[in-house]
Amino acid sequence: MAGAGLPATGASEAFMTSNRREGLVTVRFSSLWNGSRSFIMQERDGSFWVSVATVHAAAMHDRRNHQLMGQKRILSPVSDERGQRMRDLEARERILSTTLRMLGALGYSRLSIGGIAQEAAVGKATIYRSWANKAALVLDAVRVQLPEVPVADIGDSKEEIVAVAETLAEIYGSPKVRLVLPALVSDAAADPDLGRRLREELIEQRKKQSVVVLDRAVERGALPQDTDISAVLDMWAGLMLFRSLFYSVSLDKQSVRNLVSATLASPPRTTSGDQPPAG
Repeated sequence: MAGAGLPATGASEAFMTSNRREGLVTVRFSSLWNGSRSFIMQERDGSFWVSVATVHAAAMHDRRNHQLMGQKRILSPVSDERGQRMRDLEARERILSTTLRMLGALGYSRLSIGGIAQEAAVGKATIYRSWANKAALVLDAVRVQLPEVPVADIGDSKEEIVAVAETLAEIYGSPKVRLVLPALVSDAAADPDLGRRLREELIEQRKKQSVVVLDRAVERGALPQDTDISAVLDMWAGLMLFRSLFYSVSLDKQSVRNLVSATLASPPRTTSGDQPPAG
C-alpha cells in the first residue's frame, strides 16, 4: 500500500477496498487487541495513502485498553441522575471543580464554557455532551456542594426544626448561591428547562425534606393542625435570601433559633382560626 506501513504494536494485518469512481479508499486495520478499525482516505496521484501515525495511534490505544482489562479503573462510563451519559467520571469531577474555582475567581458573567474546558483540560464537546449551556453546568456545580436537609427523628420537634432552619440558612446564605442565583433566575426566564431544574433540584427537593420534619411536628402537637407549612418555608426562604442577596450575610444560629421560636408561637395558618398549639 503506497505511503503506509504497519506498526508492530498489535497490528496483525491491513487491507483495503476502493471505489475509484468516488476516489475513496477504506483501509481496515485489524488489531490483536481490539478487533478492527476503518480509515477512509482519498486517492492521490493514482495511489491510496493512509498515515502510519494514524494507524499506530489506534493500535496503541487498543493496546492500553487491553492491558487495563481485569484491573480496577478510575475512568469509566457512568450516568448522572438525569440519565445523561457521562463518558468519564474523572473528567466530570474535574469539570465541576474547575467551574466552582473559576466561578469564585471570575464571577458568573465572565465565566465561559471555553475557559472551563481549557482549564479542565477537556474539549468543549465533552462538556456539551452533559450540560446544554453554562447555566446548567453552574447549577450542577453549585448544587452538589449544598447540604441535604436533616430529617432524622430525634424526639424533639423544636430541635429538629432548628436543624432544618439552620441548614436552609446555610444554603440560602452560601456565597456560591449568592453569586449565581440572580444570574440563573435571569437565564431561566428564557430557558424553561433551566427554570424547572432550578426549582426541582435547588428548591423543591430541600423543601420536601423540610416538610417531613414540620409534618412530624404537627403530628406531635408542636404546631397546629392547620399550620400552613408551605408558607412557613417560603417566609423563611424570603428572609434568608433577602439577607444574603442584599446584605451578603446569612442568619446566625441565634437568629435562626429566634425565627423558629416565632414560628412555633404563631405560625401562618390555612384557616382564620387563632387556636394555640395543642399540648
